[in-house]
Amino acid sequence: MIAAAFLLLAALQDPSPADLARTFLYGTDPESARAREGLASRGPAAIPALIAARKPGANRAEALDDLLFDLKAAAAGDAGRPLFEKLRKFKLSVDMQSAPPSAILDYFREIGGLNLVLDPGLSAELPGVDLILADVPFRKALEGLCGRAKLDYDFRCGVLLLAAPERLWTAAIEPRRTPLTDEETKKARGCIADLGSESPKTRDQ
Repeated sequence: MIAAAFLLLAALQDPSPADLARTFLYGTDPESARAREGLASRGPAAIPALIAARKPGANRAEALDDLLFDLKAAAAGDAGRPLFEKLRKFKLSVDMQSAPPSAILDYFREIGGLNLVLDPGLSAELPGVDLILADVPFRKALEGLCGRAKLDYDFRCGVLLLAAPERLWTAAIEPRRTPLTDEETKKARGCIADLGSESPKTRDQ
């Protein structure tokens, strides 16, 4: 009984990311602000809970997108900083109707000069979507595409990868404890270079 009480007390004092996400979205303004601090302190580990809590018409949807962007940018570190700065500051317009997400992504890649990659693990061509936006930050256009196509994005291996949320965030990536061998490094660099290829066939392979 005493042990159970201590566990309950610990849970109350250190809420889970899922609890914090619910409070962030549906609590009072002061509760939401405290929950945001708690989520931010957890870094990328908080992202799966936030993705799971994201529903159509959810409270504080824009604040949720802002928090997710900040967490992804922080996790990307120095390597991803230029990319996230461009997502934040560069503005664009898009008017595409019933367009395949891959075609919209090609347009983003061309106009923004960013290394954007659609997950080759997607089983089939995604349905066409409408995306009509005028003079918005790049990140808003990207988030608009992801929302309509039921995708999400993250900085992985030097590129911005778009994939199904459950593929990106189902499980945390365990850090490798031993350095890559020279052969593994060479192979990894080759794979990353292929992801940035202008040839769709090369990227998919």
